[in-house]
Amino acid sequence: MNVRVHRAVKDIEGATGMAIIRAIVKGERDARKLAELRDPHCQKSVEQIAEQLSGHWREDHLFSLQEALKMYDAVQSGIADYDQEILRQLAEMEREECRGQQAPKLKNVNKAQKIKSRGEETMRQALYRMSGVDATAIDAIGVGTVQVILSEYGPDLSRFATEKQFVQHATLAPHKPTSGGKVVRRRNEVAPVPVWPPLCAWRRHRWNIARQHWGLITATRRDAREGALQYLPRPGSWQRWSTACYGGGNHTSTREQQRTRSGIKKVVSNA
Repeated sequence: MNVRVHRAVKDIEGATGMAIIRAIVKGERDARKLAELRDPHCQKSVEQIAEQLSGHWREDHLFSLQEALKMYDAVQSGIADYDQEILRQLAEMEREECRGQQAPKLKNVNKAQKIKSRGEETMRQALYRMSGVDATAIDAIGVGTVQVILSEYGPDLSRFATEKQFVQHATLAPHKPTSGGKVVRRRNEVAPVPVWPPLCAWRRHRWNIARQHWGLITATRRDAREGALQYLPRPGSWQRWSTACYGGGNHTSTREQQRTRSGIKKVVSNA
């Protein structure tokens, strides 16, 4: 209907978003009046919200919105019934030493405010009285995650002496440093591969690397060319070099040797 409620508010399921949608279903069409339903804590002004709430109000779209709102309310009602039953079960599993106590305040103030705004504070307190610990104090673990953890591990988490041991056992932290899904290895774990000095210089096209390998720091162009060409394989010598480096076998053909020789000549001549 060209009514952009998702742009008018950040969270369409928040107080302002749901108030606007329910008003539209009841028959309100004035964008200004719809924007005035904003929550006092909403960051956008009435004018900014009203700009996104003008549409053509087609009857078929209004009917679809009405039915979607009914389904949404039905699902939310079912979730609330489940939450009430879970709270009743947790009340029967409370520890004697934690009965009637409150969970300690979270050090992360933003996290505590988020839990309260989502209506999860009651569940958090019930989980604390059941297990005796407040697992939500761990970073990146919310009330929903604690429910899953306690359902898998049970109410007794005293087997974990520290927070680090629990996070490691739950595989919430990698055992090895990873990058892009791959395990990062240290440089000393990788065996160095023997590189033929002239071939290294030919690949990188850097004459300073060739001088470093060949020791031709003060050599002239002619001496450098002769010093570089003396490392080129001769008939029968390539197999001996590959045997010493890779354990045997001729790893290149005669044509590849010729291309390598010509490439090194070109690098040396351009130096």
